[in-house]
Amino acid sequence: MQMYSAKDIVRLLDQSIDRVVCHLLPNGKRKGGEWCVGSINGEAGESLKVCLEGDKMGVWSDFATGQSGDLLNLWCFCRNKTIPEAISEVKQWVGIPTPMFEPKRRSDWVKPTFKNEQSLQASSPVARYLTNARKLTLDTLAKYSIRESNDEIVFPYYKEGKLIFIKYLKIARPSGKKEIRATPNCEPCLFGWQAAPKDSRSLALVEGEFDAMTLDQYGLGMTILSVPFGGGTGAKHQWLEHEFDRIAVFDEIYLCLDNDAEGKAATNELIDRLGRYRCRVVQLPRKDANECLQAGINSEDIRKCFENARVLDPDELKRASNYVEQVIQEFYPP
Repeated sequence: MQMYSAKDIVRLLDQSIDRVVCHLLPNGKRKGGEWCVGSINGEAGESLKVCLEGDKMGVWSDFATGQSGDLLNLWCFCRNKTIPEAISEVKQWVGIPTPMFEPKRRSDWVKPTFKNEQSLQASSPVARYLTNARKLTLDTLAKYSIRESNDEIVFPYYKEGKLIFIKYLKIARPSGKKEIRATPNCEPCLFGWQAAPKDSRSLALVEGEFDAMTLDQYGLGMTILSVPFGGGTGAKHQWLEHEFDRIAVFDEIYLCLDNDAEGKAATNELIDRLGRYRCRVVQLPRKDANECLQAGINSEDIRKCFENARVLDPDELKRASNYVEQVIQEFYPP
């Protein structure tokens, strides 16, 4: 059965645009090629207009608030839903069965709870390390619900508002190596759902909690999540079978993993499993996003890296323009 991305749902809504606007905004009125209503709240008026035909069919704008988008965005605003919630509602509304990717179910997943962990204290050694060494702001750390426990950074992993997994990292490295521990026997999941924008249609996958928070701090305006167990292949990506349905809705997936052997191996495996057609590979000027932040690289340069992300077309796929000379010679040989 087909998995529907946000882009697929927009096409379905456009095909039934008259039904959609009547369903979402029943107090509106058609005027020429537009559906006019007061606002996303549905009162009578003309501040919000939805284009019903032509090249811009499905595009809407609220000229009083500046809000705009396509019909899926409109569904989100009118129903106060996230993109995944809206997609689920739309499929039910149009009568499309929802296939579920069933991971290997375990009944003994541990649900972790906080014990001695406390909220981050602005003057603590952990907070000073995060703000001075890692260059993260207190607002960013609060957005991701970062906590501390003695000399450890506490990274909570949430999914649908529920605490799923906790990772701990010591700020001291006496032997030069990271000291990491995690709550055992917990369901694998991605880090950062608690900070994801509700209307995001693009996803960036990174290789560490610091990098997820860094890219969010750069203001890219997309969902940014970190894989839980670093780069590499195989068992390190067990999270995928537990997150498959949640990431299926994204139109674009930017792979921004570390620029080393482990990161490249993870990138190649994720491309195959997530779908080559929607993956883009991002090349940063440093090993990872947080190193860029520490080096003073600005948000505009990071944004350009995403704009220039490499599309992964198969080698066999060529543009028609590549064969102009051959076609001319075929019809008009020397």
